[in-house]
Amino acid sequence: MSIRPAELQILVVLDAILAEGSVTRAAKRLNLTQPAVSQTLARARALFEDPLFVRTNGRMAPTARAAALSGKLESWMEATRGLFQPLEFNPATQKRDFALASNDFAECALLPPVVSAMRRMAPHVTLALRSVESAPLMGDEVREGRIHLIISGIAPPPGFIEEALYEEHFVLLARHGHPALTKRLTAAAFAAMDHALVSPQGVGLRGPVDDALKTLGLARRVMLSVSKFASLPRLLAGSDIVAAVPSRFAETPEASAFCGSAALPFPPPKFTMRLSWHPRFDADPAHAWFRNLVLKQVRATASRS
Repeated sequence: MSIRPAELQILVVLDAILAEGSVTRAAKRLNLTQPAVSQTLARARALFEDPLFVRTNGRMAPTARAAALSGKLESWMEATRGLFQPLEFNPATQKRDFALASNDFAECALLPPVVSAMRRMAPHVTLALRSVESAPLMGDEVREGRIHLIISGIAPPPGFIEEALYEEHFVLLARHGHPALTKRLTAAAFAAMDHALVSPQGVGLRGPVDDALKTLGLARRVMLSVSKFASLPRLLAGSDIVAAVPSRFAETPEASAFCGSAALPFPPPKFTMRLSWHPRFDADPAHAWFRNLVLKQVRATASRS
């Protein structure tokens, strides 16, 4: 059975008359004229085939039918009012599952303070860390709500909302004791070394550093490609291979336990780390709390580096 707008208005007016016991007071409560309320009451009587109210001692007393409607109307009105209440999220008491996608560089360098703050502030919230894969797939995951936020150094899919986290740059990473860490390098000497790079998709032997070297008329030989940042320091520790990595990754325990770092001997490529999400979740209080937590913690971590 479909419900027409006029029938919804009848229910609202009946609820007001039941509460006030007067057409006049019901009209005032609803900010309507008395004739408008009287006309609606007449339609209600026809709809329910019942007088609904009779005048007794100056008050509109409900008939048995109206009295039977009273409890149901009260529950319906309370539920209807709830539809217009703003959503709220209390991280201290509410349960919620969040998913954040990033590469393992961000997991190692940026997210530990996020996890600590979330555990402290929201004991009933769970966080799933996902690996950033291809942009189209990741875009669909976010649009459909399976992933709530993306941290990435590349621009999000069209139509997404993004916030800049901080500006990152590349540094040289090599095993402890590597000559490149103690000698004054030239760009040509750097290019002449054997290099490794991180390719999350496992394809390609070029990156921003190659573009920077090209402007200097130089090229490097990438002889090792890995899909994860976390595995790179251990691989470099046993050889003279060097790599150019984001500066904040070089500072993590995962990297510094095996390797040292130094500035590149030419202006380093820079990129902006971004937090992005889909507009359909922008007004969700729980999502807003989560993304503001990530923004605050990651920016604080970056500023201390």
